[in-house]
Amino acid sequence: MKIPKLLFSPVLMIVLLLVLAAALATATFVEKDFGSHAAWAMFYDTHWLELLFALLAVNMAGQVFVYKMYRKEKLTVMLFHLAFILIIAGAAVTRYTGFDGIMKIREGETAATVKGDKVITLPFALRLNDFIVERYPGSNTPSGFKSLVTIEDGNRKIPFSIYMNHILKYRGYRFFQSSYDSDERGTILAVSHDPAGIAVTYTGYILMFLFIVLSLFSRKTFFNTVRPGYWSSKLRKGVAAVILLATT
Repeated sequence: MKIPKLLFSPVLMIVLLLVLAAALATATFVEKDFGSHAAWAMFYDTHWLELLFALLAVNMAGQVFVYKMYRKEKLTVMLFHLAFILIIAGAAVTRYTGFDGIMKIREGETAATVKGDKVITLPFALRLNDFIVERYPGSNTPSGFKSLVTIEDGNRKIPFSIYMNHILKYRGYRFFQSSYDSDERGTILAVSHDPAGIAVTYTGYILMFLFIVLSLFSRKTFFNTVRPGYWSSKLRKGVAAVILLATT
């Protein structure tokens, strides 16, 4: 009975969250210093990181039943756990069912294939009408660039401009402005297709937002019942210090 009790304990949840925070923070520094390939090889594309997320999801799901969080008075805590579980599940769906690749188009040409782990043909095509590189005044340094495209889907022709923070979303595919050809007459678009993963993840975000709102207004939540002496415990002080270090 000790193993299930430990597996579904809040202490294990805190430990897993701290380990994940430390791992992801380290991955960020590795990516900055050694590149994205090193970060993916050491962290993002590893089974041990998947195992940590899986353990966290199992831990939170078990707590819902062990601590009877489905009761009315614990609704906000259950929302927090469900939100985290869905966000983790969404990441798993994205990892195993999503698709990422690139699309290269020259000015005046049309493309319907994406290069990734495998080449796929889209159910529509993109035509690059013009590619524009904007530069800082009095300088040859690019300040931004955008692709003026037309979506060609049967008889439908839809114009659209793709640039930073202006993503083309069409039929479950997302097109991001990534780079361009050296002669500035061709664009390179990053393409992703993950409707299921996005739906699950966004549902988790909605539940997390709902948890925050209910926590602020409910009288029985931690935010409204905590007292100044709550952090006098050495254990709680230590946990707070570790969380602060992990997030800075």
